[in-house]
Amino acid sequence: MKKLFTITFAAIAIISCKESVSEPTTTILAGKLANATEAKHMLLYDGNNEVVDSLSLDGGHFADTLSIPDGHYMLRLGRSRIADLYLEKGNALTIQADIKDKEALTISGKGASTNNYIQNKYRYLNDSLHSMGSQVYTLEEKAYKDKMLAVKTSLETILGAQDSLSATYLALEKRNLHFHYLQYINRYERYHSHYAKKPDFKASAQFADELKSVDYTNEADYQFSNNYKELVRNYYIKESMAVVEKDSTLDSDVAFLKALASSKSDIIKNHLAYESARYGITYTTDIESYFETFKKVATDSANIASIEDKYNRLLGLKAGNVSPSFENYENFAGGTSSLSDFKGKYVYIDVWATWCGPCLAEIPALKKLEEDYHDKNIAFLSISVDNKKDHDAWKQMVADRELSGVQLYADNSFDSDFIKDYLIVAIPKFILLDPEGNIIDANAKRPSDAKIRSTFDAML
Repeated sequence: MKKLFTITFAAIAIISCKESVSEPTTTILAGKLANATEAKHMLLYDGNNEVVDSLSLDGGHFADTLSIPDGHYMLRLGRSRIADLYLEKGNALTIQADIKDKEALTISGKGASTNNYIQNKYRYLNDSLHSMGSQVYTLEEKAYKDKMLAVKTSLETILGAQDSLSATYLALEKRNLHFHYLQYINRYERYHSHYAKKPDFKASAQFADELKSVDYTNEADYQFSNNYKELVRNYYIKESMAVVEKDSTLDSDVAFLKALASSKSDIIKNHLAYESARYGITYTTDIESYFETFKKVATDSANIASIEDKYNRLLGLKAGNVSPSFENYENFAGGTSSLSDFKGKYVYIDVWATWCGPCLAEIPALKKLEEDYHDKNIAFLSISVDNKKDHDAWKQMVADRELSGVQLYADNSFDSDFIKDYLIVAIPKFILLDPEGNIIDANAKRPSDAKIRSTFDAML
């Protein structure tokens, strides 16, 4: 009996030990970022490009324990992309990187196998596809599809050669590689038309047949794969076009929300609605209709509360209200300027930055607009939201491109009070004020839009 009791007690002890072992809840990241001795921290972004954590740097060294969901992440220092990562609870990774040498990246520790695969994948893509730039879209249909199939096959080979990948990750990543291929198929017609300079180009009827079998309701793929996420987004953009065809009075941003209402996945519906609304509501021409439509589509209470806060603040930016102001912004011509300095004139404000491609694309049209209306009672203000480290780049670009109008530099980039008061989350942004400093349009048309001239002609 004693022996039996001992065995039984031992068995209970083993069972108890197993039950007491909890699943890991954190992820450890440590290592060194060479040539970044002056930097104080680098940022960790999630798959939605949102900052989820800040890692302190001490002479380039870092070590942190993170409580974050499993998923794709990216380490950045300023604009420099340090590493693309897939992090799971229980990972303990050591990362050695060099801010001046992307090829110096090494990853070791628990979870390294998955992350080394990711680095190998991106190296291959950079060498075989991304290095071609826009030229890949000038290929004719067969050559283009053959190229994309070859890329997909090579990526699958790289994935299969990597040891120690979890079954879950392997299955999801195999589908992600297929979605990557489909993404390129999906964009071909639009991109070939643009880059091959064929405005009337249409792909053959069968070219995109593979897209017909895509299930746009798979939540696991949506949360794992940005390629799938983009396919889903594009699907609903196309669906929104059909909504507009039925009701031409609808703006495209409202139509997109209405199209989302048909989604059978709350996860997909809420994410896309919120992703669209947090920017879209700051640009829409009818915030009341936009917000009402958003509330009918979204079911996530936190998302609704966030957009409602923006909505309430945007109501203060309606036409006729007094404009938020700014004081003592650096003027490229010398000294400082405040918004009140331009009272008595209509004011057309361009919020931009030197790194913003769409902003730079508007410069020729803006210069022409300024030239055509230079003798009218209107001031053209360009406000740069470049970071402090890019201050000299701002001055250099203003000089090199001979930018006209009043060139100002915001006091704290996107954190400047004027920028936050206008809820500016994306640029370029154009604002039109009357001579009394009241808002005419907080979402004025761009210089490249002929409608802005009609507006000017009617008011001047």
